[in-house]
Formats: sequence, structure tokens, C-alpha cells
Amino acid sequence: GVWFNGDYMYYSTFILTNYALFRMDMKTGEIVKLCSDRCESLIFENDSIYFIDTNASPAKNVLKKMNLDGTNVQDVFTSENMHITGMQKIGNTFYFVRNPLTYKTLCSYTLGESKMVNTGEKMFEMVIVGNKVYYYYEASTVANSALKRCNLDGSNAETLVSGVQINDIFVDGNNVYYSSTEGAIGT
Repeated sequence: GVWFNGDYMYYSTFILTNYALFRMDMKTGEIVKLCSDRCESLIFENDSIYFIDTNASPAKNVLKKMNLDGTNVQDVFTSENMHITGMQKIGNTFYFVRNPLTYKTLCSYTLGESKMVNTGEKMFEMVIVGNKVYYYYEASTVANSALKRCNLDGSNAETLVSGVQINDIFVDGNNVYYSSTEGAIGT
């Protein structure tokens, strides 16, 4: 993955089983290795980075926090099968799609709590705009797959576009866009 924050580009790399997170100064070109974790879904907040370490231990992944320069790495929350397809933070709550072996569901974790909340709403890729989650519901056939929307707690799910296979969902301001395997961009 690649993420931008201020004058820096952060990027995650791997070669076979060797992982690393690097930071490149976009003005000088200087590159610094920040850590050897497998970092995904970076969220920048003040002087910190939240990220998922997806290689923390067998069958477990860890939500971690570190300083922007890679120092002071701390475990925030550990969960089985926390590998995710999207993560966003609103206030003190992280929203992500948990990826167990059988299905994927919208979950949340609030800082300081001991457990995450599983809403049970099945989804794959997701983004949050305002107080709504826009997501791709991946069914066994494209005809039954859909772009949907629900509340942050997973309630009031509604279908926006049906019969699509979505590659990615992204936001520009208050507009939600998606790309489909047919090469189309929709709004």
C-alpha cells in the first residue's frame, strides 16, 4: 500500500516473507525504514499512525500505533482474523471489515474497550461518508452482488446498485465512486 501524509509518502513492501514500512520525504527524496511489520490500512492522526500488523502471529493480527517517525510502537488491540479490506476511524472508534474464513462482516472497535463489536452486516470493501457505510456486498454470483449502504452499526442496509462486481470504492468529498470489473466508474 501507499499512503500520503503532509510532505511524506509512506509505503509498505514485502519480499517473500520480509516486510517493511518506509517513509519518503517528497521534497528531498530521502527514504527511511520505519519498521519491519507488515503494515496495512494506515490512519494518520496528529503525530501518530494507526495500522494493522497483519503478520503479528499465526491467525492473529494487531491494531498498532506508532509515532510518525516509526518510534514508540504500541499494541492497541488484538483479534483473531482481523485481516481487513478497509479501515476508517471516527472519533475513538475504528470501523473495519473483519475477514474470517467463511464471510466478511462490518466490525468496530472503540479505544479502551476489551472487545470489538461485530454488526453481522456482510460486506467486502467499504468506505464511510458522514454516518453511512458504503460497501460492496459480494454474493456468489455477480447478478446478486451489489453496492449497498447502511448505518455505522450495520442497521438499515439498502441496495444502491445491483448486479455489479466492484473492484474498489473511493470517496471524493461527499461523493462515493466505485470501479467495476466491466471497467466502468459509477457514482
